[in-house]
Amino acid sequence: MMNEVIVVKNLKKEIELAKGNLLEVLSDISFEIKRGEFVSIVGPSGSGKSTLRYCISSLLPPTEGKC
Repeated sequence: MMNEVIVVKNLKKEIELAKGNLLEVLSDISFEIKRGEFVSIVGPSGSGKSTLRYCISSLLPPTEGKC
């Protein structure tokens, strides 16, 4: 049985702004959450917490990497 419940490798997310400009929201995020661990995602407003959760839950596809 796998010990890892959530595995994120080299996750990157860019959002296209007006005129084709890209905003890099997440950059090279990698981590593993193992069975039985408790974690929290913390940071200031606008730091990408919700974007990370959406990518992990497959509601938002990453630009690069995998969850």
